[in-house]
Amino acid sequence: MAQYVLTERQALIEEGLVAAGKFGNKSELMRTAIDTLWKQSSKDERMNIATELYASHPMSIAYAAEVAGVGVVEMSQALKAAGVIRLGYDDERTQAVARKLAKRL
Repeated sequence: MAQYVLTERQALIEEGLVAAGKFGNKSELMRTAIDTLWKQSSKDERMNIATELYASHPMSIAYAAEVAGVGVVEMSQALKAAGVIRLGYDDERTQAVARKLAKRL
């Protein structure tokens, strides 16, 4: 689970929001804050974040596209433009086919 550090003021606000019943608990507050920030992000920002996540975490292109809020083809093109191509296959023949397909994107 993610841990975060708050300033004293932020911790008091967090505690106050939960105590006032605005949120059921601190986790709900954090989920809402993240969702709100994400919805306010531009498409380019979401694409950049999804590209970074795809490059550093095991996920499919379809899931990265879902995270970014775009289609699979657009996400594939963005990944290729960013130079992010994950082969993830062991045998040479499969890697060769993957490379050919990546060039067509």
